[in-house]
Amino acid sequence: DFVIMVRQQGGGLVQNLAHTAAVLPFMWHVASAYDLTVEEGIFAALGIIAGLIFCLFGYRLFRWLLFFVGAAAAGGGMYMVLRQHTSLATWPSIAIAAAVGIGAGFLLYFLVQVGLFALGAAAGGLAAIYIQSTVSGGLIQNKIGAYFFFGGCALVAGVLILFFQKFLIILTSSFGGAFGVAIGVDRYLGGGLGDAVGQFFHGNFESITLNTASKVLLGCTAGLAVVGFFFQYMKSGKNWDHKVNKYKEEEEGRQ
Repeated sequence: DFVIMVRQQGGGLVQNLAHTAAVLPFMWHVASAYDLTVEEGIFAALGIIAGLIFCLFGYRLFRWLLFFVGAAAAGGGMYMVLRQHTSLATWPSIAIAAAVGIGAGFLLYFLVQVGLFALGAAAGGLAAIYIQSTVSGGLIQNKIGAYFFFGGCALVAGVLILFFQKFLIILTSSFGGAFGVAIGVDRYLGGGLGDAVGQFFHGNFESITLNTASKVLLGCTAGLAVVGFFFQYMKSGKNWDHKVNKYKEEEEGRQ
């Protein structure tokens, strides 16, 4: 999928990725300046790069989007479990989490309907966390109410995406990608957006505090998501059919 898109886009994406990769040394320098650990610097950089790609090309890279959702959810969850409940060091934990994430990613890559529901549920849950993080201490401070809100958003989004596929795939990838970029940048700037996401899952809503920069990034997330949505709908995903993984003109020509 990625190679085909690169050829059809005239190599422009490769050039953009090369420019992004060239920024990595600068990102690493900034990470050191803010005393980030090695894994924090890696995850932040991956969040920015993957976020930009999926924000702008998520629908066009639909199957790889499903892979990334499965890998990020399963791998991230496994990493948290290993770090909190075992005595394993950082890199062994990352290796095990990566193996679990890759397996889950390929599972969703091939089980498309399951992957679709997971994509919608992940985006719905992410939207709930985004809304919850807009207020210090959490918008909904009751733990049960907050988790019901999270689960409800995930369930509704997971079901809806099965019926309104193209529109919601573009919407979820643009928003999810933009949020990933915001969390990555916020991590380098020393903000608390990434910590707010972690505190949500631990139920420590009173610990959700965002500085001014993090709040600005939350606003920028919405702006970047809008840009990504229209770019995908009018450019990168235009006339693309995710069900057959081809442009509609190609499929009609063969018929």
